[in-house]
Amino acid sequence: MTIKKLGLFGLGNQGLEHLIASQTSKHVHICAAFDKSSKQRSIMKKQYPQLNIVESAEALLNMPLDGYILALPHHVYQLEQSNSGISLWEALMKRGLPILKEKPLARNIHEARSFTKQAREANIYLQTAIQRRNHPSYKELKSLIRSHDICEINLTMNLGFNNPPKDNTTDNWRESRVNAGGGALLDCGYHMVDLALYLIGSFDLVAATTLFNGHPCSPQQIDDEVHLSGRSQNTWVHINSRKFNTPDKASLQGYPKYESVIVVTENDTFYANREGIWRGDSNKGKLLYSCDKNWLKAMVTQLDDFVLQESPIKDMNLLWEQLPAQQLIQLAYQRSETWCGGNHFEK
Repeated sequence: MTIKKLGLFGLGNQGLEHLIASQTSKHVHICAAFDKSSKQRSIMKKQYPQLNIVESAEALLNMPLDGYILALPHHVYQLEQSNSGISLWEALMKRGLPILKEKPLARNIHEARSFTKQAREANIYLQTAIQRRNHPSYKELKSLIRSHDICEINLTMNLGFNNPPKDNTTDNWRESRVNAGGGALLDCGYHMVDLALYLIGSFDLVAATTLFNGHPCSPQQIDDEVHLSGRSQNTWVHINSRKFNTPDKASLQGYPKYESVIVVTENDTFYANREGIWRGDSNKGKLLYSCDKNWLKAMVTQLDDFVLQESPIKDMNLLWEQLPAQQLIQLAYQRSETWCGGNHFEK
């Protein structure tokens, strides 16, 4: 049986999900990890005493491993390391091991193309971690609608976060447009854009609206709500994403954590979420498929697929599909912010 030893960069929520999944995987052993926060390292050492948590990125890079999982803040990969004088991404390229990187692939299309180009030149297998492609209900939905003429697909995701404190003095890299690359569109919106590409293939952007606190978002602000419309031949695509559960006139109860995909075909309507698929909707429709909504199976499948790839060029289509996703997101930001006299990607 193939068992690969992986190193984990980042011990936040996303890193922890990979760590938990690895304990169920038959092919992956995460044996070492690094996080830039000394407080987080201390907490994780107590929770996972068997995990070798090192004090620097350089230490993790120098360990005998089979690959890496990257779950760090978006901007960190381009920062210079303290000792080597090169960026973390350049150091990873020199190391030459396979990489599973949490979404997004990059902060913008230019950075994404640079990452993929460097990985290709270094003969490194680079995979983006997009869990919904591996979730049982969405895989079943893709199979179910394959034989249908799709008229419309609606994808919705609400992260359901509480509004952040006004005086946020903790890890606030997401509040910087340069560091984060974007807000709701690059965060929860990325999941829905990628899921749409997975389910129906490529589509053209028709309209885009990004909002901050209920108002059109300027290039300097971090969008907390996004609405996209697109078209693929005879299929309309609608994507709606929100970060915060804030009540307003349209929804007095707010927008709690929620996601769904509604597919309208020539004869039927299918409703899907992480718990199952219904013909009609989840309240009145006929249940066609059910599953556990948690991420464990999808995460384990993703980890196993990553370490069992046979060569650096196998299944590269999964990576290349992330470039259209980033291109569409960048175009959406540009169109939404034109009225402000520019966009943040070109500054």
